Amino acid sequence: QRTYREVMFLQRLHHDNIVRLLGVHKAENHTDLYLVFEFIDTDLYHTIRSNLLQEIHKKFVTYQLLRCVRYLHKRG
Repeated sequence: QRTYREVMFLQRLHHDNIVRLLGVHKAENHTDLYLVFEFIDTDLYHTIRSNLLQEIHKKFVTYQLLRCVRYLHKRG
């Protein structure tokens, strides 16, 4: 149920700061799902852990996160 709910959300949400779900494919065993997302070079966790972010980068990431939270809040 959790996966189904996430797929439903991702299909309805369209924002620059939310990864796009391009497709959902059912496995032959009718139990598993394969989710196809847009290609992203890296993830936020890896970027933060690399310890290369300067203060301006941290502010920009925070701004992007707040924009996304605002969008999700508006969508209910």
